[in-house]
Amino acid sequence: MENKLKSFNYPSISSNSVAVFTYNQTNGVGQAANIWESQPGKNLAYTLGFVPDDSINLIHLNKALSLAVCKTIQSFVSHNAKIKWPNDIYVNAKKVAGLLFQVQSVANQKIVLLGVGVNVNQIDWPIHLPNAASLCDFANQEIFIPQLINELTNQLTVFLNLLRDKNRNISEMFRHELWGLQEKRNLYIADSQNTVQVEIIDVDEFGRIVVAFENGEIHRFHHGQAFIRV
Repeated sequence: MENKLKSFNYPSISSNSVAVFTYNQTNGVGQAANIWESQPGKNLAYTLGFVPDDSINLIHLNKALSLAVCKTIQSFVSHNAKIKWPNDIYVNAKKVAGLLFQVQSVANQKIVLLGVGVNVNQIDWPIHLPNAASLCDFANQEIFIPQLINELTNQLTVFLNLLRDKNRNISEMFRHELWGLQEKRNLYIADSQNTVQVEIIDVDEFGRIVVAFENGEIHRFHHGQAFIRV
């Protein structure tokens, strides 16, 4: 593996970006400070940092980055990969990847940080993670992780460029890849602590999930206000 890594050429996204990765992340976190669990050497933790264009809407940027990860996963499996709101990638009913999107200020400069965790070759999971799966489960073979890194970097480049193309509707592309779209799903509402059945319609320009209740009413929820149950 060491020799393969030395000879593998990784692409560059842009001159104002930096990407780091590891096969053995410790103290990894996911959405809402959840712990990201991973076996050493079996999975990929990848972080991209870059200076965003001030003209780009951050929700559109988040959607574009999610699409890049989704398309990367799709290229390694024969099943459909979808984006489960807010930022998980599912294949069938299994989570294979998660994203963490953050904007920070460093020396008065806005910096976007995209963290990506991909389950690659791990086959054993803790009992409290019943929905976890790896790419190898759907590819029926081990995945060469440097190839995954190469594809992920290429797709991030593609979708960041598409985001700047005014003729491209990133939100509609995102909607097309939305997990559970136009399906009945159980939605847990935090305030009422109730679970209701809804139809998933979209994710709006503010990053809220748009759902239709059984009585036809349309509601929108930010992450934290509601959670989609698998």
